Amino acid sequence: MMPRPRTSDGVTAYLIDALFTGTLRVGARLDLDELAGSLGVSRGSVRDGLTPLERDGLIRVTPNRGVFVAPFNAGTLRESFDLYGLLSALAFRRAATRRPDELIEVLDEIDDTLASTTDVDEFEQAADRFRRAVADAVAPPHLRALLQSFSGLVPAATRLSIVEAMAEERSALHAEYAAIRDGDAEVAAATVLDHAVLTVENAIRELRRRGIIDGDPRDLEERAAHLHLVRRIDDRATANWNGPTRVFQQYSR
Repeated sequence: MMPRPRTSDGVTAYLIDALFTGTLRVGARLDLDELAGSLGVSRGSVRDGLTPLERDGLIRVTPNRGVFVAPFNAGTLRESFDLYGLLSALAFRRAATRRPDELIEVLDEIDDTLASTTDVDEFEQAADRFRRAVADAVAPPHLRALLQSFSGLVPAATRLSIVEAMAEERSALHAEYAAIRDGDAEVAAATVLDHAVLTVENAIRELRRRGIIDGDPRDLEERAAHLHLVRRIDDRATANWNGPTRVFQQYSR
């Protein structure tokens, strides 16, 4: 039975699920009116739901022709997780430095939930609450807005990793919690980056198994280059948030 999202977020989730299951293929044209009718939402909700997909490079809007599913591969996913990991590392470093009591209490409760549940939906919701709690507690408005903009590809790929490797996801989240609790800013940033790599590689592996993305002989090279990029965080880049320009200039040197 076709799900009937009531919001633009639901439209985004529906379309990514269709991509990840192979129902929607690269090059397909999206009929906005047909989607709106099928999903029981307004055309405006469909347009809003397409925005995160366009930002993630999963669709392209061609003037006078329409909206089409864009080619995507392992590099598309890694790029999104590199950016998300770098921004998250800024927030987690700040959380470990400040260690607000209210945040530690919330994370402690969420950590208990993550340790005890084996339900995918419950785990996914708890993991999302974990990251939101950190951002809400310590991230300045600009950083928080940037993190919230990852509402398409990153959550969908994360769910794949939870389904396929919940124990690994649980360990990674607990390591992040422990670093904040112990006040170790460097470890907090490093564990977030390691977790981003873990999650995206699990998702890539599953999408390859499904035949959604192809293997590429250059993949090991690309993976090594991305790992090198994310490991270049240093104290000057993450100790204080001064906006994305300074941070990314640091990595481009």
